[in-house]
Amino acid sequence: MVNSRTQKTHAASLPISRATAPKPKPRFDGSDEKVVIQIPAHPRYVRVVRLAAAGVASGLNFSIEDVEDIKLAVAEACNNAILHAPPPKSGRLPMVTITLLPLADRLEMRVEDEGRLPSSGVPRRKTTEASDEGALPEGGLGLLIIESLMDEVQHLTGMKSNTTLLMVKYLRAV
Repeated sequence: MVNSRTQKTHAASLPISRATAPKPKPRFDGSDEKVVIQIPAHPRYVRVVRLAAAGVASGLNFSIEDVEDIKLAVAEACNNAILHAPPPKSGRLPMVTITLLPLADRLEMRVEDEGRLPSSGVPRRKTTEASDEGALPEGGLGLLIIESLMDEVQHLTGMKSNTTLLMVKYLRAV
């Protein structure tokens, strides 16, 4: 006589048919799925944003290399926003808002801070050539890294608005 325990074990060892196989998770369509994270302008919170960006990028089926690029770019953007944040007011740190918008063919990331760019725009170096002393130039390397990792990068700011860095990474056909 076969008991119910034996039957369960036997059923579990049978191969899974295509009809009962788990279906792959659908990719984000981006129509109404956006992730918004607001962090205090302090470096200890950057890892939270990196993890969130990695999760959203993985859900879009980006390659492992692209996920790493996205994590690095969003971390650099957050670090830049933190570095240029205005001083705390009334003991409150300024905030950085990160928006991750997954779309069918890309991931759009927006990092917005409470700071203002100088009227001359984003201070940048055109090259990373060594100076006479043999040291790399200071500043601007984070933006250079972001621009090399992302497919599109835009700096948005206005006289009375916050500074925003918009980054786009497209899915590559496999």
